[in-house]
Amino acid sequence: MKLATVIVGTDAERFGRVGANPERLALANQIARFVENEGAALCVMPAGYLTATSGRPTAIRSSAAQLASIFAVDLVAGIDAGHTTIGAMRRGAAEVGARVARPRGGWPFWGMFSRSGRVGSVFQQRTVYPGEETDDVEARVMDVASRRVGLLICGEVYNPALAASLGDERPDFAVDIGHRSMGRGFTSTLRNAAAAAGCRVFHAQHVAWRSRGACMWTGTSRRAWAETACDWASYKAGDDRDALWAEVKLWELGDARASAAGGS
Repeated sequence: MKLATVIVGTDAERFGRVGANPERLALANQIARFVENEGAALCVMPAGYLTATSGRPTAIRSSAAQLASIFAVDLVAGIDAGHTTIGAMRRGAAEVGARVARPRGGWPFWGMFSRSGRVGSVFQQRTVYPGEETDDVEARVMDVASRRVGLLICGEVYNPALAASLGDERPDFAVDIGHRSMGRGFTSTLRNAAAAAGCRVFHAQHVAWRSRGACMWTGTSRRAWAETACDWASYKAGDDRDALWAEVKLWELGDARASAAGGS
């Protein structure tokens, strides 16, 4: 089985905004054709790849269906609510020297699974910060691409209880879909999550820099993997720093489940 993980380069004007969706859908079309031609069975896109018009379940699911319909392969991706963004929430909190308070309806971020263009499950993100508590620690696992795959959404990867709950379900591997600004040293977080989950954890996110393969390998031993194509150019020509672009890494998965300590 071949897995594709995607990093998307973006700026503030193309992140968390409903108006950016047409450009993002155009890029998704190119990514979908690329991973399909490369024989990938599952594509992992970042959190907040599309922005719904609101946080209502119908709006979130409609955006999820719009993205899923582009992909003939199975998909994991993220949808955010359009009425607010974590950036705006953080700016407001910074003004009073506090962390962002969890909204009454929960964090306005969702992760989705789809099979062959049809949305399966949609899950709301439970935690953002390390140490943030949640009563919902149920593992989010779904059978896609003939594998049992666990899901963490962005900041959930910092929560040992959520990662450990995946281990109880013994997925073949897990994915964490990130928003952005998770840092170049994020691989240590993936290692910790892999140890807690007892399986490899793959990651995809948005970035504001051009860096081949940043944050795209698993939290366990690199030696267990045979890498094929590791990047793909933007659908938008030129070196304009504001252009939307993507990099795709393809992973050949043998026995995807392995010890977080040393690989297979």
